[in-house]
Amino acid sequence: MSPNTGFERWSPLPLAFPAEGLVGQVEDGPKRGGAALAMGIWAPTLLLAGGAIATGYTIAGLAMGALAMVVHSLIDPRVAVIAMILVIPCDWMVTAIPQVSTVSKLLGVWALFVSLPKLLPSVAPNAWDPCVKWIGGLIVWAAIGLFWARYPQAVIGGWQSLVLTWGIPVLVCIQFKDMASVRALLILYVIGCTLSAAAYILVGDVHAAAEGSKRLESQSLIGGGQEEGINPNSIARNFGLAFFAAIYLIIVFKGVVRRLLLVGGLMVIILAIMILKARAVYLALPGALVASVVMLKGGGLARRMSLVLVMSVIGGAAGLVAMKTGFLGEGVEQRFASIFEEGVHSGNRLDLWTAHVKVFLASGMMGVGLNQMAYRSESLAHVAHNDWFSLLGTLGLVGVACFAAFHFNLARRMWRLEDVWAKMLCLGLWTFLLACGLTQDDYVHKHYTIAVGIILALMRIEEERNSLSGLQAAPAAMDSWSG
Repeated sequence: MSPNTGFERWSPLPLAFPAEGLVGQVEDGPKRGGAALAMGIWAPTLLLAGGAIATGYTIAGLAMGALAMVVHSLIDPRVAVIAMILVIPCDWMVTAIPQVSTVSKLLGVWALFVSLPKLLPSVAPNAWDPCVKWIGGLIVWAAIGLFWARYPQAVIGGWQSLVLTWGIPVLVCIQFKDMASVRALLILYVIGCTLSAAAYILVGDVHAAAEGSKRLESQSLIGGGQEEGINPNSIARNFGLAFFAAIYLIIVFKGVVRRLLLVGGLMVIILAIMILKARAVYLALPGALVASVVMLKGGGLARRMSLVLVMSVIGGAAGLVAMKTGFLGEGVEQRFASIFEEGVHSGNRLDLWTAHVKVFLASGMMGVGLNQMAYRSESLAHVAHNDWFSLLGTLGLVGVACFAAFHFNLARRMWRLEDVWAKMLCLGLWTFLLACGLTQDDYVHKHYTIAVGIILALMRIEEERNSLSGLQAAPAAMDSWSG
């Protein structure tokens, strides 16, 4: 019997390696001269762009970088996906089209365009990942809700964002099919989050931003001040995901220098998480770390204890630095106490959840449609602050069932992973997402689907490896039987 029992019924996406090779041993995309090509494009670009920015021509410098990205991504489409992943944690620093679009959204549309040659062959149902039917069902049901929505234009806007956001895992899975490229993607995501964390620490009134009394006032990289559209909770969640990615990379990489650089980046990310005072991340991060280590089947007690010890030392050091330098300040207790303030407008979670349940029941358990809650409940002025209650009120039982089935599928497949450290990363990311999703509508944000994309990519690499190993073992078994 094939070691991939339970997955023989679906055909994976077209493999980007010879039939005699194993997944993860051969990289997808340009192989020879890829590094030289990248150097030839980016070395002069960075030199010229840096000179332009240093002399005050910031827009011209950024335009040079954008042009280089376009040219490089036409040759290797993965570059567009990498650029999108790198920019997502830095979105708050860069203004594209205020109130209309972000840089990461524009990059996402471009990444989708250049990925079409690989994406179109995957449209056939026999090439779909098992998770597609559940997320696809949720997206289709969200579109059907247009017919009973009071304000259809709000549904259209929400549906467009939902499709683009959940397109990220598709782009990651079709463009990154080997461990080397997935790890490279993780490195760049950690770099993006480290830069964003450093900027958050160094600019603006961080205490006021963390307390939520006003938006972080930062200077846009293209010269304009921006205050709107900044979501400290989403920023902190990006940093939380980078926390797990950095731990994984520290474990799997060899070399003291690389590990020290990753530890340094991890310290910066932890400091930024502390000053952001995102309550959910404060609780979800250590909880997800402990849960992933406890559930790490095959990790061994010594490895688990070593991992917890190392993370305790790093966390303790970061906490000590934060307290000594005054980053924590006051307000953590008040932040947690505000959860229990009465009233919808003050953010009381029980009031918000109760309001969503009432709207769900009033809709006949079908949900009222995306972005329709403000039009269906006079007392409801905020989002649900919970993925499950948000889906219950907007997409009803069908939406909740699809979302639950999707996560059940992820959990079952993660539990079968044989790569111990990839399993630890997947479990950590997944547990973190679920925990944070209990206090915010996270499933509609890019950080959520980045994590889903990484989890799916790692699982598919191992599943395809097992599937191919089973195919290679079958002829040998037949020869043995016939002999």
